[in-house]
Amino acid sequence: MNEKLFSWKQLMLVVIATILTTIGVMREFVSTQSGEKYALLDKEAVVADYVFSTPDFSDADRAKVLDAIDAVQKKYADQGYLVIEKTSCTSGDSSIVLSAAPETMINITSELRQRLAKDKGND
Repeated sequence: MNEKLFSWKQLMLVVIATILTTIGVMREFVSTQSGEKYALLDKEAVVADYVFSTPDFSDADRAKVLDAIDAVQKKYADQGYLVIEKTSCTSGDSSIVLSAAPETMINITSELRQRLAKDKGND
């Protein structure tokens, strides 16, 4: 009745395999969490500036604005960023409010502003 289930060598192999598996899983979890990238975009401010500075705002201008927004958002989404839009709430609207953000968040609003200014100059 004094039979052992595992020899000490087998038990050591099981312990080492468990440790290595745990380290592998933790490394994957930690790298996923710390590798997240965030970009903030204040579309309202940029679009309002553009519209108010263009007295004869037309459907063509509207298309340029939408194309510029899509291009900037796609650029950062393709790079793995989660693009978060800064927006104001009006009565009757529902929205998601971001009350805290990681220090690594970048603000891409100026890039959208520059792209629209460049497009406006090409008219």
